[in-house]
Amino acid sequence: MEVEPTSAASSLTEEEAALYDRQIRLWGADAQKRLRVANVLLAGFRGILTEVCKNLVLAGVNNVTILDRDPIRPSDLAAQFFLREEDVGKTRAEALERIQVLNPQAKLTFESADIADKDEDYLRAFNVICISTQTLATIEKVNGICRKHGIPFYAADSFGYRAFFFADLGGHSYIVEEEKPKEDEKEKENGKRSGAVDAQPPVKRQRTEAEEPPAPKTGTVVAASPLFDIVHKVNWGHASMRRVPKLFFASLLLYMWSGEHGRRPYGLTSDEQARLVEQKNAFLKKHSLRDNFLTDDFLLETARTAGAELSPICAIVGGILGQQVIKVISAKGEPEVHNLFFYDARSAMGTVEAITV
Repeated sequence: MEVEPTSAASSLTEEEAALYDRQIRLWGADAQKRLRVANVLLAGFRGILTEVCKNLVLAGVNNVTILDRDPIRPSDLAAQFFLREEDVGKTRAEALERIQVLNPQAKLTFESADIADKDEDYLRAFNVICISTQTLATIEKVNGICRKHGIPFYAADSFGYRAFFFADLGGHSYIVEEEKPKEDEKEKENGKRSGAVDAQPPVKRQRTEAEEPPAPKTGTVVAASPLFDIVHKVNWGHASMRRVPKLFFASLLLYMWSGEHGRRPYGLTSDEQARLVEQKNAFLKKHSLRDNFLTDDFLLETARTAGAELSPICAIVGGILGQQVIKVISAKGEPEVHNLFFYDARSAMGTVEAITV
């Protein structure tokens, strides 16, 4: 659902124009108006979405709804900087007052609920939906609804030193930013050497009031595959899949494990680890992948850190995700991530991938 700054309600007040002056200079008033009228849902308020929320509120996204029913745990304090020790055991609504300080103009809403229980009518009211630390079934369900209604969708998760997010932008349209033609440096230098000076500088043609400004060029994101198709229809044995970071395959196996057992896969017993490795081997065999394509050590390490949040990792991945959401809402330029983004702190490398069926 594209955000259009066409309604009278989207006009910026003098106070807003002063507050967002610097970024209006950066991306223009129309982009700021789109941010002003956008309605964003953040479900599963963990470390990555905490960073996303901060960036959206500071940028001027006026309507942000936070959806989470889990009580605050001591481990949440590691990467969720809006929470305090005295908040443990309470709901994440405790964060709202601190988020509001960043931007008094923003309209923040908290709902203690699970996004898995929300229906299509509820979800279609949003312009962008971001979810985190959800089950594979929930991700696929919400992704399907978003794709049906043209709502940009993001799903993120954290695994200790590694994290990733999935994006499905559908047929998102954006304004192509044209680069201004650069002066020929060689000719400029030659002119300086010869001492040549133009007698009359070129006169720029002024547009008359009767003339309409040229329409901006637009582009459309090539729709990547929804997560359901990637999981169930992709040819994993294809050579192009070998470049996809192993975190993606490990996380899929862990999502499948969580779906069967109803919990995150950390704290596995020796027997559970052995069964997880057996599932991995069966997966590799089914898709004609070599045994060392995904090692036991990598899978079990990822399982041990499933859901573990490190503040620097969440800041990096959440910062990039927040930037992508702002770019989608403002329609200012082509988003860099159309499908998948991975970050591995051990190699200090971020990877952008696109998988199509």
